[in-house]
Amino acid sequence: MPETVHEPVDRCVADILAQRRDDILLAYEQALTGGTASPPRQDAGPAREAARAILVDAHQRVLHAGRRAGDGSDPDEGAAGSRSALGYAATRALFRTTIEVVADGLPPYADRPGALALLAAAVHESISDRADIAPGTRSGLLEMLYRAHLDERRRVARELHDVIAHSVAVVLQDLELFTLHRERDPQRAEVKLRSGLDNLRGTLDMVRAATRELRHAPTQDGLVAALRAYLESDAFGRRTQLRVTGDEAALPPVLHAELFLVLREAARNAHVHGAAEHVMVEVDITSVRVWAAVTDDGLGFDPTALPAGTGLASMRERVALLGGVLEVRSAPGAGTTVRVEVPLDGGPG
Repeated sequence: MPETVHEPVDRCVADILAQRRDDILLAYEQALTGGTASPPRQDAGPAREAARAILVDAHQRVLHAGRRAGDGSDPDEGAAGSRSALGYAATRALFRTTIEVVADGLPPYADRPGALALLAAAVHESISDRADIAPGTRSGLLEMLYRAHLDERRRVARELHDVIAHSVAVVLQDLELFTLHRERDPQRAEVKLRSGLDNLRGTLDMVRAATRELRHAPTQDGLVAALRAYLESDAFGRRTQLRVTGDEAALPPVLHAELFLVLREAARNAHVHGAAEHVMVEVDITSVRVWAAVTDDGLGFDPTALPAGTGLASMRERVALLGGVLEVRSAPGAGTTVRVEVPLDGGPG
């Protein structure tokens, strides 16, 4: 009986990429639209062509995988030469569907680990070399990031003015009264001097705390620890409750930091602008998304007329950068609820 001859792993993977390209593109489009029943997006055509170009390039890379070391072959020869504008979520979907479809088509005799490693490397390189974040998306994200950072600088300036500058003013007033009463009423002057020294020590503690916050990431010990430390500060005390479900280890570090800033701003608004007596902060983490809400019983406002200085625009931008959504529900005299939901399977695309 003649011995069965099996295809080399690179040829096997390349054949599946070529033969099942349309299957990969169909699965890719379904991943972008949420299923076959979803209507096609207006940008489905360009997205499909960009994905097709990447698959053609990946096919060439697989074919030339064994000949790259010094034989003069060009893995890009015959592949689409132009770069493709695809967002993060789109490239992630293309990578995943390509792996799934090719893995499903591998014959039983194939070295599956070797084949999938070869395929993953080729697709990754093709996406890295040929896929750009769409220019409009990039400029928009950069603008949002700039405004978010600018708003954070304004928040620091606001804290310096509202807290530290006020405390310095109190110290200055005590020292002026000490000077005024030093000759006529030494006992009263002594009281003001002691008060000024006490207030000055408190101000120094505030400056040191602000310096630590600027020097170190507030979420270096985790989102929950950062929220608890902030909500248990003198600004809130027992009037604030924190309820967390799920494992925060599922959150990437950037999400820890950005989500903390959003929730901190919402809690601060409830205290400063809403004059709330009670504030509830909730965080629910699953394997696919993180949901959070800040609810207060404060003065409330009309969400269609954003009040100046509340930072809601910056909060929306921070959440949008994470690919999520922020919702504000409020009415005059009815308190405020700020809800945030961010997916954990990809950023904006």
